[in-house]
Amino acid sequence: MNQCFFNQKYKVSFSDFSEKKYRKSFSKKYGKRAWVATETSIKESLERVANIEGKDILDFICNTSNNTIFAKYSFRIANSNICPKISGNRCILEICNTKRCVKVLFVYCKDHIPPKEKSETNWWKQVISDNFDRHCLKHNENK
Repeated sequence: MNQCFFNQKYKVSFSDFSEKKYRKSFSKKYGKRAWVATETSIKESLERVANIEGKDILDFICNTSNNTIFAKYSFRIANSNICPKISGNRCILEICNTKRCVKVLFVYCKDHIPPKEKSETNWWKQVISDNFDRHCLKHNENK
């Protein structure tokens, strides 16, 4: 990201897919209050996504020619003492610097990955490929 984006608020939204799939399971597993607090924390952090670039909770995946970046964001559940990286909780993000918006494509934890799947990366790339039209994240690319 570019220096000029620091301290500028990004608009954060969650995709319909993220709501239908894994966000509900987080609410069920950790309780509605903890999940609402976690979701608020995710949103507040991502509003200033340029400020967390380079930290170990935001991993660059790829970028496109239209100033859009894809990244994986690690988070922890509210009121837990587990650090974000170790928690296994992740969001796949689409960050548009031109429009200053972040779309959370989906939210998952390592428990959501089927036991037969050997690679977390291959799994989420397949989920993206099956549910979104995002060229640089297609399952068959960058294996």
